[in-house]
Amino acid sequence: PDYNPGCQEYEEREIDSWPTWLLMSYMFVCSTVLMNITITVLLDEFLSAVDREKQDKQKALQEREKAANPALHAGPLEPLMETICFFRSPEDLQNFLKELFNTIDT
Repeated sequence: PDYNPGCQEYEEREIDSWPTWLLMSYMFVCSTVLMNITITVLLDEFLSAVDREKQDKQKALQEREKAANPALHAGPLEPLMETICFFRSPEDLQNFLKELFNTIDT
């Protein structure tokens, strides 16, 4: 290679290191922020999936319990309502309700 005396000026100049530090700090900050955002999104999705699974299991358990013993899940007035639904005539219903009110009143 040929010797170029004009390169001495370049060799004698001092190279500034602040652009390198600026770029490295920018890359570090950006990568840290993006990593935190990624972890936050993944963690949020994981926790919501776990909650959905727990709710599904709880709902399935409740349905199984309800199917196994439907009398436990009926309201307290369910037997009374079943009796009232099967009246033969309006007079029969009226007599039944009068008896019921007399029984409750005493």
